[in-house]
Order: sequence, then structure tokens, then C-alpha cells
Amino acid sequence: MALDRMTTAVAQRAADLEPLLLAELEMVFADLAEQASQTLTAAADWALPDGDELYDAARLEQLLAEALEQAKLELDTSVSQQVPGAPPGDYDTDNLAARVAARHRGEVARELLDGWNAGLSVDQMASRLAAVGQSSAQLVAQTSLIGMSNAGSLAGALYAGVHVKEWLTAGDDRVRPSHQEMEGEQVPVDAMFSNSCRFPGDPFGPGDETWNCRCALIYPEPDPATTTLEQPAPGAGYQSPSQTLTGWDDTKPISMTGHHVMDVIDRTHRVPGQMPRTPVVINQKGQGAAFHAGVRETWLEISEHAKWPNMSIAHEYGHKLDYAGSPGWFSERKAAVMTTKTADGEWIPLGPELSEAMTDWLKAVRRSSGYKTIETERAGYFKDVKELWARSYYQWVATRSGDRALLDELADVRSQAPGSTYYWPQWEDDDFVEIAAAIDRVMRERGLID
Repeated sequence: MALDRMTTAVAQRAADLEPLLLAELEMVFADLAEQASQTLTAAADWALPDGDELYDAARLEQLLAEALEQAKLELDTSVSQQVPGAPPGDYDTDNLAARVAARHRGEVARELLDGWNAGLSVDQMASRLAAVGQSSAQLVAQTSLIGMSNAGSLAGALYAGVHVKEWLTAGDDRVRPSHQEMEGEQVPVDAMFSNSCRFPGDPFGPGDETWNCRCALIYPEPDPATTTLEQPAPGAGYQSPSQTLTGWDDTKPISMTGHHVMDVIDRTHRVPGQMPRTPVVINQKGQGAAFHAGVRETWLEISEHAKWPNMSIAHEYGHKLDYAGSPGWFSERKAAVMTTKTADGEWIPLGPELSEAMTDWLKAVRRSSGYKTIETERAGYFKDVKELWARSYYQWVATRSGDRALLDELADVRSQAPGSTYYWPQWEDDDFVEIAAAIDRVMRERGLID
């Protein structure tokens, strides 16, 4: 079948690319090792320099991203040749480049410290740093090609309308124990596997599940008589919303905030039992958060410096409900998420009609005084239906739960100057009553509250 040919072709192309990519990466890391050696030689009395002083880390990240992006293009082309029209694989080469650069920086710092304590000469240290570079090159070549080939084949499978994906290991004694346990694991094609990866080598997956992975995806035809992979109907089983986010780094304070917010949401409503899990990515960019939706794959990104962390996490979880729910569950993925602007400036949903409860919600929003006063430079963005849903969802959770942290941030957001370019101050309490009642009906309609 076409998908079998596709997976075989992309795997073969990845194997062909590996020695070429490895050679390119070895040159990159060899240049870094030489740069580090020169820096050490110039250091007075073999002084212990900061790891970041040895080489240009930003340049390393850029070179890695360029090399990976070229390889990804080759693999995406291989997929599209077998499945014409298939989109590029949802694989973030910049993210992997950043992770590799950070990992390499840590390895170099450890080698420096060990070498200093052992009294090694500059030549001995240079040799050890070169070995670190060689190891990093091999790690990147294998990890990235496996991830990119699987991302590409998944994009092709999604385009072809496949419903199920299966985890396939290399089947030898080198397979890590956690992946041995996953052999043959099947999940819906747009869901996470049990190890929080969308596919083997997922750049957003946990490091101990992705580095040097050799596993692959296959796409079996599900047995209609036994498969239970579809989204459950109301009453068929639920889970706590906190169970649908994974990857919190509990060494970072923002994760403690995240656990608090998800505990509040858990007490406010439930979600379908087979709702896919979404990984959380914590960074230091800006002061906000974002919910990313690729080709049915999603991840929630939050800054450690978020100005309103509780609000941001609740708001982005509202987007998760929007994207991750199938039509008829949350804000109607094929309706509310896809919008267009009419001649009179209104943003309306495309596709299927909204349910009656969602229609009531949208009417309540547009009748509100808060909606009518959106006049910032980003008014179009704020009036987009998917953004209105996430903002009203956050305020609904805050008011229904009575959580102090969420309400305090709501008050702070409301204090922002009218007409702010980047912030819209939500709704006042009396203006939100009708909207909150409409969301109650939406959630009750979907069986998410009693």
C-alpha cells in the first residue's frame, strides 16, 4: 500500500542522509573544538574560563538549525513523492538545535571542570573537548533523522486520512526498557503515546525518551470490531484536565504555578477520557504563553517570566480545549477555530454551524460592553472567535472557582490602560454574567459539568 511505500522510502532516505549529515555536523563541532583550544591556549596559566567563553554558542545553534533544516527538506520531499500533497512534517529544527546547543554547553562545562581538577594540560583538554564534539555530532545525526523521518511520515499519514499510529522498536537488545514496553502501542493518529511523544524522536519529548532513539511509526488498519480509539461520547468516561498536560519541569517556579492552575481547573470541570495529552515547553522568551497547533499536534509554551502566569496558563488551556476537542465538544474545532472577517468587520466562524449553546455564547460575547469597546491596534485578533473563547474560558474558570490567584490577576489585567495595543482588559463582573451562564450551558451540553 502507499503508506508502506512511504515509510520505507523515508526510512531509506534517512539512512542515506545519515553519513552526509554526520560529516557536516562533525565539521561544525570540530571547528568549535579548535576555537575552544585556541581560547584555552591564550588563557593565562590555564585559567578556568567560563564555558560560554570558549566558543560562539549562538553560532553553533544557527549552524545546527541550518544543517537540520536542509535534511528535513530532503525527508519531506521523500514523503511528498509517495503521498502527493502531503504537508511538511511538524518537526521544529530550531527547538532541537537549541536543545543540542544547551546539552553540548553542559558537556563542555563538565569537561572543563573535570580537566581543571585533574590538572590536565591544554592539549589534553583540547583532545577531550574534541571527543565531546564527536559524540554530540553522532547524537544529533541519529536523533534528528529518526525524528524528522517519523514526523514526515506522520504528516503523510494524516494527509491520507489514517486513524491509528503504532510504535515500532528496532527489536534488538539496544532498545531502551521504556520503549520495549511500548512495542506495538497504538493510539489515535493525533494523540500522544504513553511516553508523552507524538512520534519517536519528537523534539518536544522528554530527553530520555528521544536522544538516540531508533524507533519508527507504522500505520495499521484498526479492527472496527475492537478499536475504541474514537473520542468518547458524553458519559462514556472522563479524566481530570491536569492529566492532559505533561512535561512540567518541577525545578522551575512556573511549573508550581501550572500545577496550581490545573488543580483549579480540575475542580471546575472535567474533560473526555481519551483527550490527547499535550506537552508543556518552558522557556525564557517574553512575558506570556502560547498554544501551538501543528498538523494535529499541539504543545503549550509558557515563559518563566510571564506577567500573568495563572491567567496565561488557564487561557492557553482554553485554546487546548478548542484545538484538541473534536467537533461538537468544545468551541467546535472546525467552526470556532477557523474564522473570517465580514465586510462590516465582524469575525464569524467558518464550516459547520455552531451548536445552539455555542451560538448563545457567541451572541452573549458580542452583546457585551467589553466586546464593543475593543478598539486596540489588534482589534481583529481580539475579536477572533478562538481568542474570544480562550479569554472567556479563563474568566469563567476564575469566577466559577473563586481562586484568589486567578482573580487577583484578573483584577490586574482589568487595570491596564484602555486601548492597550497588546492587552484587552477582559470583562467587568456584571458584563460577564450572561457570558458565564452561556459557558455553563456549553460545558453542560458536552457533559463536562453536572
